[in-house]
Amino acid sequence: MKIKAYKYKIEVVTPVAILSGEKIQRFEIVKDGNRTFVLDFERMIRNEQGFVDILIKNPLLFQNPEEILNIFRRFNINYKNYIKYEINDYMRKNYEINEFIKSNGKPYIPGSSIKGAMRTNIIRGSKFCGNYIREVNSAIKNNNYRINSSKIEKNFLGDSYKSPFKFLRVSDTNLLEKKFLRVKPIEIYNLKTKRKVMNILYSEVLPEKTVLHGEINLGFYDYLLDFPFKDEYMNLDILEDFILKLKSGVEKYINDEISIMKENHEKGLLDFYRSLQSYKLKENQVLLPLGFSTGFYSKTLVGKLRREHVIYLKKVLGRRAIKYDPSLFPKTRRIINDGGAMKPLGWILMTITEK
Repeated sequence: MKIKAYKYKIEVVTPVAILSGEKIQRFEIVKDGNRTFVLDFERMIRNEQGFVDILIKNPLLFQNPEEILNIFRRFNINYKNYIKYEINDYMRKNYEINEFIKSNGKPYIPGSSIKGAMRTNIIRGSKFCGNYIREVNSAIKNNNYRINSSKIEKNFLGDSYKSPFKFLRVSDTNLLEKKFLRVKPIEIYNLKTKRKVMNILYSEVLPEKTVLHGEINLGFYDYLLDFPFKDEYMNLDILEDFILKLKSGVEKYINDEISIMKENHEKGLLDFYRSLQSYKLKENQVLLPLGFSTGFYSKTLVGKLRREHVIYLKKVLGRRAIKYDPSLFPKTRRIINDGGAMKPLGWILMTITEK
């Protein structure tokens, strides 16, 4: 019995960040002239007792990377022996850096992250999405402020044991060398004020044109369709022609973002999303938003929220949503500024080929 299997190829369109939850601390970053390095402080502490003694007596030195560089010189410590890697991008000053997920020190994209992005857009591109939105709108109309989105989804797709998505298996990508990573500033941009809000976040990312590979299989999905016990699973047909549904779901998301950018006269991001629409995709290719800071709408099924949806959220969340604006939600986007051109994070081109 042959399992339906596919190979996938990922080409990064805009920088992708899949974060480990760890941070590179400011004191681990050394700027020497125009070059910036991340150091292996654990190894340095094991090998340089004099440096350890100074830090124990003066813990505030950790807050002053420039002074640490002076201490290296004073104790004749060659910090270059402890370099993890060089940051190939300009940093105005030392910031914490969000770390990309790694295995044995090598970056990769987990299959779970890819599957999550695929799952959202397959559902968005299927008949289920319309059912989901009708349930949400019904709850709002009936002033039901205890709506449970997980329960609504379970009604259509079942729990984890009966969900058709248990058959969608996506492997991790291949491991890359650390040199492929770049460090990029991520800006939080307000669509209304046309200004950055909050401080810049720095993150390790996989840059444009990075290529990765992996595999997808649907297990015994095709064979299950011909067996009587297929009824134990809910809406199995959602995985039929899954690439078409995936493409349709992403198209809806792109159209929603274009609509929002038009309404807010945001030409920079509007040009970007129109450029996505201009891609000449083959039947087995799809654009997909993936990873950290891709935005609220990339991860929700409802699509562009109407005014009544946001008012509903404000009532449900109370004081936590006091700043929510019913005329525009959410009003910020996280972006990369690429030579003056604004780009959202996490867009990939995925080519899926049957094995």
